[in-house]
Amino acid sequence: MTTNSTAGPTALGSSALGASALYGALGALWAYGAAIAVASGWQPTPFRSPQAWPYPTQAVLGVIVLVSAEVALLYAILRPKSYAASWRRLAGAIGACFGLLVWEAVPVAFNRPGYAYVNADFLATAGFLFGGLLAIHGLWSLAS
Repeated sequence: MTTNSTAGPTALGSSALGASALYGALGALWAYGAAIAVASGWQPTPFRSPQAWPYPTQAVLGVIVLVSAEVALLYAILRPKSYAASWRRLAGAIGACFGLLVWEAVPVAFNRPGYAYVNADFLATAGFLFGGLLAIHGLWSLAS
């Protein structure tokens, strides 16, 4: 078994560890979105009594499907298998998150049930997560 001693250190994102970290981050984001969707189904609008609030199973499942589609979009943008700590892909993921967040926030009404706010919360969390990764990538680039 030979090793290539002339090769310099690889960036975190170009290794198998970087790809598995992205898979883990996307899986954790999906689990976070699904969990807050399920939990927020118990939050009625401010104008309804919680005792008269039937659990909105179809609406919550719809939010989970929406979150799943957004995670699939982020997966398509980031492409973890070929991810090489690309700041362009991270910037694209951030742009997608905040673009969808603006689109989600335009028709805001303040008396919606709790599950109606899950998508905006999910998108903001994902955008800030990828913003943090972009900042780490920038610091990594400056250090090397």
